[in-house]
Amino acid sequence: MSKRPAKAVADYVSGLTIGQGRRAGQPFELHGWERRFLAGAFGRAGDAALSMARGNGKMTFVAGIACAAVDVGGPLVEPMAECLLVASSFDQGMIAFRHMLNFLEPSFERHGVGPGGRFRVQDSANRATIQDRVTGALVRVLGSDPRRLHGAAPKILLLDEVAQWPPERVGPMLAALKTSRGKIPGSKALWLGTRPATDEHAFQRALDGHGVGFRLCYAAPKDADPFKVRTWRRANPSLPHMPDLRAVIESEAKDARRDPAALQSFRALRLNQGVSDTVSSVLIDADAWRASMGLPAPGARAAEYVLGIDLGQNAAMSAASAYFRSGELEAVAVFPELPGLGERGLADGVGRRCCRIRSGRRPICY
Repeated sequence: MSKRPAKAVADYVSGLTIGQGRRAGQPFELHGWERRFLAGAFGRAGDAALSMARGNGKMTFVAGIACAAVDVGGPLVEPMAECLLVASSFDQGMIAFRHMLNFLEPSFERHGVGPGGRFRVQDSANRATIQDRVTGALVRVLGSDPRRLHGAAPKILLLDEVAQWPPERVGPMLAALKTSRGKIPGSKALWLGTRPATDEHAFQRALDGHGVGFRLCYAAPKDADPFKVRTWRRANPSLPHMPDLRAVIESEAKDARRDPAALQSFRALRLNQGVSDTVSSVLIDADAWRASMGLPAPGARAAEYVLGIDLGQNAAMSAASAYFRSGELEAVAVFPELPGLGERGLADGVGRRCCRIRSGRRPICY
């Protein structure tokens, strides 16, 4: 490669043709954030992490990078090496795969696809690959399932929306990816997606600089006004170039003003604030808790108790217990209406006890 790697990849992606949307049929015009990321990711040693709000063209950008690892003369091609695009699910990864097929159409026409051609393409319900038979370079799309990584030898790892991977799979998947990287010298992982909701998440740790050589994060501060355009720009670097994106954000912002659940999703996905994209329903909120702490206890037992609270979700019970220095214990339990107490008691193996307590009768002990 005569050019610097970052410049070579940028020039390659700029030569691709957009296949959908307002700019279908036009050359891939790299925005400033895309050039900055390529310069950092391929101009420095080590892995790289990129985070921004949804809808800024990241998936198309990722597809372009993947093509650079398999196309004839691609700047990231290495003999017999793989480029793995790992998404939260196989179906999610197929969105990028469709972009790859479109980008590589000129090469397919020039060099042939199928038994008599240079390229071999697998496009089925559970397998998506593009391989150059001459160099052996391969691009493969995977969901976040470590069982499908057996035998992988990646040169480039594109880890898409790691925050959306099933939590129980993040550790095993990253461990499997790590052990697969020793087969090809100089392998590189690129983390991409919206921020996770916890600081302990592996992707957030990468954005904080752990184990990566370069990181680029576009996010609105949590104390910023979510309905200001300047706040949107902090998390959406493509906003000046994508009028359709701005129209969608404006519409969602109107909903977010009226609906707390919509506001939570707006903060997570459009402002990239590192919060959960759904509201967790609980029986009391922080303000109610603070107010309750200032209320005196009944009778002479004020301030002489320890209070324990267990908040359940969905069909689980929520309960509070107050243990007084005198040795008395008072408790209250609250259940959702469905399932009913009778059905719940049978399922939990306590018979009709809950029903008897609700009616004021002493439960039968066994």
